[in-house]
Amino acid sequence: MQKATRLMLAGGFTLVFAPCQWAQEEQPAPDPGQEAAPAVEEPASTSNLIPDTRPLSGAEELRVETTGGSRNYAIPTLRISAFGDTNRTILANGQRELYMTGSVVAGLDVHRVNRKNDFGLSYAGGGIAYAHNSELTAMMHQLAITERYAGRRWGITLGDQLSYLPESSFGFGGFGSSMGMGGSVGGWNPTFLPGQSLYSGGGDRIYNAALAQVEFRASSRSTLTFGGTYGILRFKQSDLYESNSVYLSSGYNYSITRRDTLSINYGFGAIRYPNSDVNLDNHFFTVGYGRRLTGRLAFSVSGGPQLVLRRSPTFGQETTTDLYAHTSMDYQVGRSSLSWTYSHYTSNGSGLFLGAKTDYLSGSFSRRLTRNWAWSMGPGYSRNARLSEASGSANDSVFNSIYGNTSFHRNLGRFMDLSLSYNIYRQWSNATGTAGTNRTSSYLRHFFGVSMTWHGSRVGLD
Repeated sequence: MQKATRLMLAGGFTLVFAPCQWAQEEQPAPDPGQEAAPAVEEPASTSNLIPDTRPLSGAEELRVETTGGSRNYAIPTLRISAFGDTNRTILANGQRELYMTGSVVAGLDVHRVNRKNDFGLSYAGGGIAYAHNSELTAMMHQLAITERYAGRRWGITLGDQLSYLPESSFGFGGFGSSMGMGGSVGGWNPTFLPGQSLYSGGGDRIYNAALAQVEFRASSRSTLTFGGTYGILRFKQSDLYESNSVYLSSGYNYSITRRDTLSINYGFGAIRYPNSDVNLDNHFFTVGYGRRLTGRLAFSVSGGPQLVLRRSPTFGQETTTDLYAHTSMDYQVGRSSLSWTYSHYTSNGSGLFLGAKTDYLSGSFSRRLTRNWAWSMGPGYSRNARLSEASGSANDSVFNSIYGNTSFHRNLGRFMDLSLSYNIYRQWSNATGTAGTNRTSSYLRHFFGVSMTWHGSRVGLD
């Protein structure tokens, strides 16, 4: 019942926003005495947009098109921040600690497009230092690279995501929205990634995921996709479960109109744990639907059955069936933009579990308030239910994690802006004796501060 409720909420959220946009596209009928204007598929103002060609059955999320005026460029950034961080070390029994911290983060965004290739690179890296506690000082780096080739019939997508962070990437303890260090770079479907969707204590960790995908245009309306990802998750802490994962998928896409697409997809996932004898395999079959409105909306939803096989020399083999579901939306209108993604799938367990049934929801909303002021916010929620070593095990446990952030941004000229931000992170669990550094049943954390960002001038790439 809880699973059905979560899926209904996700679907209801989609139905609230998507029909509103579809209604905006309807054109009034001409007066009887007037000559009908020629039909216009898209507004003229969107004629300079670069089309989004990501397939519905692929590993990447659908996105609203980018403007043609920003094809080839490189932009450097530098951000200096000062924050207050409560409960950094997860004190139990309602206790709180307040740490003052500062950070310096440098970034670089590169985008280069020609007739057949589209290359993108995004990097952010720096350090954070806590006053009066040098043990919490840490480095952080994130890098995302994507290269797309689009021929007449064939297309190839190659990509890689790499991160080195001092704690879980889920919300990144509030750092993500304030420091340009998010937990999900590259816009990939979280189902295919070895990521983390709960807080597993402090400590350095390395995450890497590589993507390869081939597309074949069988006709003007149909496309075949074949792809896979390989990912690793490594921890400095010895009591967390490291993992290697491989996901393979094949899909068929059919465009029923210029805006609407249907897809069918089969996927296979294999998760292995270097410090455990547990092997986890996952088979899923999905049917999907996608809708694009040029320059305004990119929406997708897919779902179907999945079969999970969990094998171990100690506990034997356990076979379970479940529902796989995924939906995402990217919406822009006027001064506002909204994006979100929801997935129900079998994950690697985020270092605390040897496999988990995971619900993952994240979103963002931003609006330009005035010429110089802007506001943004972003909620996130995850639920991770342990895959038991044996049916009915007394050690079954569930982690619920929530984060939220809000920021106000003020332009201070052409190359500078000021940000004021507040973030909250909450997690609770019925876990007892769970492997990992986070053994408390619940904790609450606040993160607030100010950032000054310098944006370098856009460097053209010929």
